[in-house]
Amino acid sequence: MQQALRRLEKAFVSMWEQGHGFPRYKKVGAMRSFVFPQLGVRAIGNSTVKLPVIGTVKFRKSRPIPDGATLKQAQIVRRASGWFVMLI
Repeated sequence: MQQALRRLEKAFVSMWEQGHGFPRYKKVGAMRSFVFPQLGVRAIGNSTVKLPVIGTVKFRKSRPIPDGATLKQAQIVRRASGWFVMLI
């Protein structure tokens, strides 16, 4: 919800300030990604990530997470080959 409101606000601001047109309504599933702006404490396990509302989701690490790194966001992206999680 937070990310949808941020996208809507960004669309209205660009309409007013940059002269873009009025924001259009989007179909369900039109967005390819969504963001969880707040991850909880200890959200990452061995091969799982705990996402708010969704729960625990399995994932495969493509590269190691550095020691002492704090993960702040998780972005879920839909591509042709499947769903991916990007930890930011």
